[in-house]
Amino acid sequence: MDATRNAKDNPDPRSAESWGRASWKAGLTLVLAWAGFLFVPNRLLAYLTTHVTPHARDALVTAWVIVFFVALSWLFVGLQKGRRR
Repeated sequence: MDATRNAKDNPDPRSAESWGRASWKAGLTLVLAWAGFLFVPNRLLAYLTTHVTPHARDALVTAWVIVFFVALSWLFVGLQKGRRR
């Protein structure tokens, strides 16, 4: 029992993810979040304002944000599954 507890408290340092790869994944997630939650909705609002009614515009932007959130969550989980333990 003591050996198992020690293994959990002190993980093998060779199995930890490198800082470079972890930073790359974090940077990718931040860039995608910025693009999907700020840039694209802003462009959608600018374009749709002159082309559709306000209710349709709001529904389309809300739909985009929901779909993008699900996709980004899926990507985040996928990146976490790739982590070595």
